[in-house]
Amino acid sequence: MPSAASSKAPVAGEPFALTVMERLNEHPTLRPLAERRVGLNQRLAALAIEASGLRRQQGSLPLDGAFGTSVQRRALEDRLHQLERAGGEVETELLHLSAEIERVEACVRHEVGTWRTLESITALQGFVDALEVLSVASVAFEDCCKTNYGLLQSWIVPKQVLDLSLPHRLQMARTSLEQLKQTVARLEDEDEPRP
Repeated sequence: MPSAASSKAPVAGEPFALTVMERLNEHPTLRPLAERRVGLNQRLAALAIEASGLRRQQGSLPLDGAFGTSVQRRALEDRLHQLERAGGEVETELLHLSAEIERVEACVRHEVGTWRTLESITALQGFVDALEVLSVASVAFEDCCKTNYGLLQSWIVPKQVLDLSLPHRLQMARTSLEQLKQTVARLEDEDEPRP
């Protein structure tokens, strides 16, 4: 369940902490654009619902050719044309907004990506450290089991608790950690101004 702090919108003038974000569109630069897109999509849906209702009304009019019916039909057609124009304007605005969101999102994604990569390095380093401790303990446990069996012809403690894939998992974690560190170094090089 998200914490109250993470769902709190940033207040103008307050610094924004990336650590409270759970979704990219919570970033203060993207939030108003995303909210605007939601509003435009709701407006477009409302226009479509209204147009659908008018088409149903139009279809229910009698085909008797009476002037009153013709006037009603014409009024419905005029309103439908207005709705279609308004819908076209909203769709055009959505296209422009989508391009703006993509542009802003690319900058935000870079900023957030760098921060999350640094956070991931910290977490992965802790994982590698724990695996290394476990690896040393596993070797000691395996040696103890061998000694027990050699002296007593009994393992005493079941040998099945040893993780045979631990050396491979440790190597994979170390490789991932090194790759993340290289990624951060590359990102930092990209951020440095060129002379």
